[in-house]
Amino acid sequence: MNMPSRRLSSMVLVLAGVSITGLGCRVSGRGRAGITDQDIAKLREQLEACRKAHLANASHDEVQRLRVELGQQNNAAQLFQQRDVSLRRILDESSRGVCLLHGKFGFVDPAVGTEELVTDETGGPLELAYIGSGFRVSAEGDVVTNRHVAEPWWNNSSVAQLLGRGWVPRLLCLTAYFPGQAPRSVDLSTIRVSQKADVAAMTVNAGSATVLPLSAVSSNEYRGQRIVLMGYPTGLSALLARAEPEIVEDILGVAVGPESVLEELAKRGAISPIITQGALNEITAGKLVYDAETTSGGSGGPVIAMNGSVIGVNFAITRDFHGSNFGVPVRFVRELLGEPH
Repeated sequence: MNMPSRRLSSMVLVLAGVSITGLGCRVSGRGRAGITDQDIAKLREQLEACRKAHLANASHDEVQRLRVELGQQNNAAQLFQQRDVSLRRILDESSRGVCLLHGKFGFVDPAVGTEELVTDETGGPLELAYIGSGFRVSAEGDVVTNRHVAEPWWNNSSVAQLLGRGWVPRLLCLTAYFPGQAPRSVDLSTIRVSQKADVAAMTVNAGSATVLPLSAVSSNEYRGQRIVLMGYPTGLSALLARAEPEIVEDILGVAVGPESVLEELAKRGAISPIITQGALNEITAGKLVYDAETTSGGSGGPVIAMNGSVIGVNFAITRDFHGSNFGVPVRFVRELLGEPH
């Protein structure tokens, strides 16, 4: 309280000091040569009366103005403090509920008349591996991601020719890697996808992974605000780049493929999402647009408001331009989960 009081006093005094000669006070006097001691005393009384009058007015007006100013400063300070606390909570807690998803898929050729997978040039089954992101949204273990992560052939131009041959895609396996936990196999029969947007959900034994709350209000409420994006863009490359050099050396000395690299990273507690921040710039009926950076592998990660609630699911990037990346509004997630939205 001392600092505001001192500031108030100095402001009032400055106002009074500059106002005495300009706010209409009439101070009588006769010219320097004829001034008597009595005149000086009277002049001092007039000056003091004028000063007190303006000091009172200035004090009242300034107090009101200062109250507004201090209120604004206090609100701004609280907002920054809340953001800081929220960001720490997101970093410390929410990140533990964001998983890396590693999957494999192949194809069956109906013309062959069997359920065996199409083989590659070596004669073995053609299996395509990929990495995406997801996050836990319920105590029951519901994990949300993109549809194109749960069904990696969906809207995937890289396998369009294979689908064009009439080959039928098959998801072979999907594993969730939550920070600080052992890998969790996803029961593929629990996967459900939205027919309206690029979102999907599945049930995972997520252990102690944090449950991320879904926003209960429209995404429009967050337009122009800061958001946090979490996920695993660039997949293994980013994880290895962030791990300690001795850990990387140990892992590469024993690992024989991407799956074993992930398992070794999980054993060493070296799996955690990349976190970027940006602003939510635009909202349409089916899309969030923000400038938080991400890239391939970050698909399916949560878009989190500063209050800690999920407002969307990251699904696309603008290649060669980092100013706009895209998310699916959370209402489509609520609809898929059968929750009110």
